[in-house]
Amino acid sequence: MKKLAIIGCGGIGGYHLDHFLNFKDLDIDLVGFCDIIPERAEGFVEWAKKGKAYTDFRKMYDETKPDLVFIGIPPYKHGEIEFETIERGIHMFVEKPVSLDLDMAKEIRDKIAAKKLIAASGFQCRYDNINEPALEYIKNNEIVVMQGSRVGGVPEVDWWRKKELSGGQLAEQTVHQMDLLRYLLGDVETVYSIPTRGFIKDAEWPGYDTDDISTSVFKFASGITGTMMTGCYSLDGASWD
Repeated sequence: MKKLAIIGCGGIGGYHLDHFLNFKDLDIDLVGFCDIIPERAEGFVEWAKKGKAYTDFRKMYDETKPDLVFIGIPPYKHGEIEFETIERGIHMFVEKPVSLDLDMAKEIRDKIAAKKLIAASGFQCRYDNINEPALEYIKNNEIVVMQGSRVGGVPEVDWWRKKELSGGQLAEQTVHQMDLLRYLLGDVETVYSIPTRGFIKDAEWPGYDTDDISTSVFKFASGITGTMMTGCYSLDGASWD
């Protein structure tokens, strides 16, 4: 039986814990839950009816000695936890985005490879059942241009409103669509993005200082060009025509 720990006992951590508790054929033991807010970690212990709550992930590693860990933390928190996890030889699943710093992301990737660890990130859109028919269509038809969008509102977590902490909607949410574009259409040769601000007011979302809309332009190695617009200005669902 493999020992599993979870770091980050917020919404995404609860999403994963719920799945673990409902999978009946997984040979795992939930041994520890870590969060900087003690009540969250303790709530996971009560929910799982097993494991121990921690606020220090190193102490959790020392005491529980997990074989694998799920890391679900805000984008700006990545780095220290991953490097320590790699050093200890613990397999990991890391929620996206894996880092707001490209050099750090590459360093994490390289250290994982050097240790021959199993690692994954949360790009579940690759497994939607529409993708195989889409790949087949792309294979059998000439694609000239692509257009995409992702529009929603402002998530109700303080760190998301600060671009230096979340990376903005493009990095924190629309990274799913970006990943899917590369999966379906291949590597990107050229890309640039243009941000827009001023539609979302500080009075509505105190402390907000990220982009309201970003429009990205691509040229794929195959020659296909395209655009992806993403916005968090919507007050009621996805609002774009």
